[in-house]
Parts: sequence; C-alpha cells; structure tokens
Amino acid sequence: MVALDRGKPIYFVVRQGDRIAATLLAVHLRWPANWGQRLFLSILGLGGGRIDFGCGPALADDIDRCQVLDLLLVKMHQYVRKNGVSIVRSSGFSPVSNIVCNVEIQGVFLRNDYAFNNWATYVLNLTSSEDDLLMSLDHSARKGIKKALREGVSIRKIDTWDSYQENFLRPYLDWTINSDRDAFTHDANIIWHHPGHSRYYHYFTAFHRDGRALAVLGMYVFAGVATEITSAIAPVAFDEKIPVQDILHWEMFLEAKRQGCHYFDLAGVAPNPGSQKEENIRRFKKKWGGQYVVYDRYEWQHPVMRKLLHVVDSMTRLLGKLRSHLRPG
Repeated sequence: MVALDRGKPIYFVVRQGDRIAATLLAVHLRWPANWGQRLFLSILGLGGGRIDFGCGPALADDIDRCQVLDLLLVKMHQYVRKNGVSIVRSSGFSPVSNIVCNVEIQGVFLRNDYAFNNWATYVLNLTSSEDDLLMSLDHSARKGIKKALREGVSIRKIDTWDSYQENFLRPYLDWTINSDRDAFTHDANIIWHHPGHSRYYHYFTAFHRDGRALAVLGMYVFAGVATEITSAIAPVAFDEKIPVQDILHWEMFLEAKRQGCHYFDLAGVAPNPGSQKEENIRRFKKKWGGQYVVYDRYEWQHPVMRKLLHVVDSMTRLLGKLRSHLRPG
C-alpha cells in the first residue's frame, strides 16, 4: 500500500513499564483519489484521507487487553484529529487469533465509536502429515484432485517476472473483468520487484497437457499463516468441467507446508450468502476441511463523513428507484 498508493506507514505503541503491551502498524492513505472530491472534503475539514490496518493490533497475552486496546485507539485518534482523517478501517484480527469475535474487544471498539460487521473464512490446519491432510479433505475435493490429474493438469510455480507476466498476469487479466490493464500491470510490477517480495508472495498456474493455461492462484505468507489471493479460472475449464482449482489448492497447501506455515486461510466467505455466487464460494471453500471462523471488521467514520455518506447512499437509492419507474415497459 505504501508503494502503490503513496501511503504513509504509521506505528502506534502502548508500553507498560519497560515492555511493549500493544502495537499497531497502519497505513495513512490519500482518499479519495479524485482531486475534486479531495478538495470538497478539505473544505469540510475531512481532507486528511483514511487509515487502514489489518490483522491487529497485536496485543500481549498477559495484560488487560481491553484497557491496552482502549489506550491504543485513543493514541490513534489523537493522530486522526491532528491530521483530519475521515475514515479508519480495520480488517480485524487474524482468523487464527484467540480473540476473534471477542465480546469484550467488540465493546472497546464500540465505545470508541466504531461500527463492526462480521466476515468469515475457513482455516486449514497444516501441521498434520500430507497423507492425513489429504484424508481430512471432503470426498468431493479428493475426487476433484484425482480427476484433474487424470485430465493431465500440471502445476507450475511462477518464479520470474517474465514468467509471471506471460503465465499468470496475462491469463488473469484475460479471464477477469479489469477496466485498466496497464494500471494493474504497473501495480503488479511494483509489487513483484519490491524487496522481500519472494519471501511473502507465491504464484502458481495450472496447465492442461496441451499447454493451455487453465487457472491461476496466489498466496501470501506471513507469520506462519498462508492466505489465498488472486484467483481466476479459464472459461474453457468451466466448459470442459476440469476441476483445476481443486488441484491448484492442493498444491498450494503443500507449498505452504514447505514454507513452514501452520495454517492456510482460504480468504473469506460471506457468513450469510446473499447470492448463488456467494453460496458457491462458501461450498467450495468448506470442502477443504478447515475450521469455520467468524471474525469482526471495524470502521470509524468522522461524524460529518458519516452524514455525508448517508446522504450519498440515500440519493443513490432514490435515483435507482427513479430509473426503475422511468424504464420503458
């Protein structure tokens, strides 16, 4: 985020005596990107952008976590007021944390004027042997892996920039709707060449026996947890009913084990699916045998920003109703 969005890293610490009790690494971003909108928000005193942070804050185990979290949020909001920040967003604590969806932690955020909503994921424990891990999968997952192998699907790890462009990025952009391929490629170039990139990011492409790319899948590795990122599948794999993402996920789990990871985060599902697509995603991720984890995501909005967003939302819904009434037939 620092390299791509010219964000500013900010680091908050709470100490108790001579020890660190809590830390929070966040990024202060310019928001929104449109200069006219930024000017308008500046006039309202909200031109300071937004703050994003995820998988945290990190809290020591043997402390009063609620008290320390409250001190940490107070520190952050001193920065918020000083810099005219309009929104603070948190993707929540890590799904493998022991304080996910903790009611007392929720209370601290609520007292500091945050709203929260639930999200969910499946977390696969990778500490068992490869054979035991395979047997822990749902029958449909094992069946899909075997079928993909019979179809001659092979998996290749992408380890050079040229290979990434040819065998991962280009297929991904061809198979997904992306309005600005040049901008996406530019951002991918920055990420790939960032120092330490290869330690944290890993990419794989599945190929048919005839050489066609069928699917891509990436993962991010940090602190013993691998998280799925950047997934896409070729239309031909759908048409020919090749379970290519099954074999890709299996190979990704094995690579995560080789990287020393203890858990694999399947990157989120809707707790209450609102569409067939969300239901299909949930069903696919459930079959890998991971633990279902619900966690909280938090957001603070400046009171003026909250009212402004409410007005925008109301106007958007009103315009939608007007369009439906004016539509012919």
